[in-house]
Amino acid sequence: AMRMRRSGLAVMAASVLALSACSSGPWEVAVADPGSIAAGELSEHGGEPCPAALPPSSDEHGLGISSSAIRTPAQMTFDAAWLCEYVTDDGTLQEDGNGMTFGWVRQGAPVEFSEAGLDSLADVLATIAPPEDAEGMACTSDLGPRYLVVTASGEDLTGIAIDDFGCRWVRLTEDPHVTAPGESQELPAGFLLGEYEIVSQIQAAAR
Repeated sequence: AMRMRRSGLAVMAASVLALSACSSGPWEVAVADPGSIAAGELSEHGGEPCPAALPPSSDEHGLGISSSAIRTPAQMTFDAAWLCEYVTDDGTLQEDGNGMTFGWVRQGAPVEFSEAGLDSLADVLATIAPPEDAEGMACTSDLGPRYLVVTASGEDLTGIAIDDFGCRWVRLTEDPHVTAPGESQELPAGFLLGEYEIVSQIQAAAR
């Protein structure tokens, strides 16, 4: 288990339990069944898997919902995936003057995973699960980039947003162009956890 000292915004107290990697899980690389997917979703967004900016979060600071998910995703397959990086914008002052609300804007172009990279990505995503002790987590109060993995099953998109700061929270969205990560109506809402090195593992898979 890895423990980190808490000191700041939107964090909780105690320890982050490392999750063991496994080769099986809800993520599987497979060709999409045309009859079982949302037709045209990728095309609806102009062929862009990653939005120019992430949909705004309901969190008052725009950093993402901070309640934990209570279940893992159901079985999902994908036949393509992309990795995108996001950073916070300059922020806007809240109406009460007591804080800032931030948005997330994309840096650079999406990086598409190779066929071999898709298999590696599936292995990394298999480590994602609800935290074992959401009330007892300690996260650093730093702020860094957020990475978005967008998987496609045919034209159906799914987004997996990973914080490269704090506890490396993972949030899901059924459409990264429309629904803020972690606020899905179809996928587990709230945050999940992978291994602490999840960002570097995904970056390695994308090379």
